[in-house]
Amino acid sequence: MEHNSKKKVLIVEDQFIEAHDLQLIIEKAGYDVVGIARSVAQAVELLEQVKPDLVFLDIILKGNETGIDLAKRLQENHIGFVYISANSSKSILEEAKKTQPYGFIVKPFREQDVIITLEIACYRHKHSLESLLLQQNLLQKSIETIARNESKWEQAVIEFGTAVQPHLPFDYMECGFIDRTSENNQSIGLLRRNLDEYQIITADKLAKTAGLQKQELLRMYEHSPKVESPQLCGHQELAELCRESPIRRLVATTFGIKSFLAFPLQVKEDRIFHFFFYNRQPVVYETAHLDLLAGLERNLAAFCCAACRPCPTHDNSVGPTHCRTGTDRTHCFWNDDRQQRENALGVRPDPKGSAYRNLGVDPRRKRYR
Repeated sequence: MEHNSKKKVLIVEDQFIEAHDLQLIIEKAGYDVVGIARSVAQAVELLEQVKPDLVFLDIILKGNETGIDLAKRLQENHIGFVYISANSSKSILEEAKKTQPYGFIVKPFREQDVIITLEIACYRHKHSLESLLLQQNLLQKSIETIARNESKWEQAVIEFGTAVQPHLPFDYMECGFIDRTSENNQSIGLLRRNLDEYQIITADKLAKTAGLQKQELLRMYEHSPKVESPQLCGHQELAELCRESPIRRLVATTFGIKSFLAFPLQVKEDRIFHFFFYNRQPVVYETAHLDLLAGLERNLAAFCCAACRPCPTHDNSVGPTHCRTGTDRTHCFWNDDRQQRENALGVRPDPKGSAYRNLGVDPRRKRYR
């Protein structure tokens, strides 16, 4: 077995003999064991000092936190891991599967089992990162093309949804600037009708579908908590969110939604452009989907500009400062001047290419919920 540079492995195991045996097997196979942690707290300390390529992780550890708790943190930091456990009950396996490990070894383990699992885990981890980069590259090109086109906003949303669907599946999507206090809500929904057919869902259409007056719908937006950081919700988490958020509850009930992903994009003047994805399946969205969107922030900022093309309700015949809705045009975000739109968004053309970069995105993004 040949390694041009040794892969680094961290062992998280509170049983001394088993941890020592694992270390001997792994080092004999040509890998570098960078540390042994007896608890989640010790593992976190080690992870701050060195980033391993792979972690061998016992599920039951000393302290209040389990290996499954640590696995969720490893996911967020793109570190692959393999579970080792004497407990292979169905309930433990179900919980472990949700964290997407690269393997599961039942104690007592054999040397050959460890080596084979180690090789497969390293291969899968490498190619999962390559797959993420490939998806990002494909989506970058698609979103840049949509942003450059002079399509109407509704058409741009359909094109965006069609491009995103293979990488981030959804049954209902909502995107735009959500104004919780006025009728000038510039958010729009997209409902997937079948494989290749989508339907635009405006605020008026959503209210009608749900059997509400538009004012009732606007009040739901107003009384729903702001979404200011990325979120992942399976069926249970979405049920908890729906208790706090009337608008999430309405969408979930109206379209039979069981999972939810939110990706807010912070722009200047405290404005947030939201991307909400909903799915009728209970377990769909993963941290990999948020990672994909995080790598596309600059391109998504360009798509924001598509939302700021001339307002379709503006009518110059009724005067330069009002649109057909009666909204004061000076307070409407839709503006005919492209440079003014970009300044308000906090984005500007990238001199190295046609994409835009968002100057308002906080690089220290909060942890995924």
